[in-house]
Amino acid sequence: MRKNPLTPTKDQFFEGVSNGDREVIQQIYEKYFGKIESFVKKNNGSLEEAKDVFQDALMTVYVKSKNEDLKQLDCSFYTFLYAVCRNLWLKKLRKKKIELRTNTMESNLDLTVEIEESIAKRERWQFYKEKFNLLKEPCQKILKLFFEKYNFSEISEKLGLGSANYAKKKKYFCKKQLMELMMKDKRFKELNGQ
Repeated sequence: MRKNPLTPTKDQFFEGVSNGDREVIQQIYEKYFGKIESFVKKNNGSLEEAKDVFQDALMTVYVKSKNEDLKQLDCSFYTFLYAVCRNLWLKKLRKKKIELRTNTMESNLDLTVEIEESIAKRERWQFYKEKFNLLKEPCQKILKLFFEKYNFSEISEKLGLGSANYAKKKKYFCKKQLMELMMKDKRFKELNGQ
């Protein structure tokens, strides 16, 4: 994607950040930093704080692009970047105990909130799948059938567990194991807004 006079696509932006492509990162700064700076300044921030937030956001995009396929997002690169910057700035404001003032991008805030929620849901789902895959196969099977709305008699029959009562106990045990795996991970509280 060298010396392309056109603006990169969303996929090219994510790929450029993921690969540390200086040209793409420079284009991101030129195209979007002013908007983020304006947002931060309108909400009790300084130029230096805006630079910090922007840098942190790019690092977040870099890390996420290494761990997830961000190309599948249904929003533009800027919308995603703005949501990350906004989240980071809100966290800093909460630490400072300053309330975010209404800004000129208020019409975009609803969309941003939806995107943030979508990202959070995706992160929670990825986390859940990661922990689910750590369970032994019998537990995975019983929980899958339970989530697919099979009753305990059907689960017992499909898995040869002997009785519906035993299937119910086994499901409880497996679900408890899954919860323990999730709760042991420090990300659990973060992903659940605690």
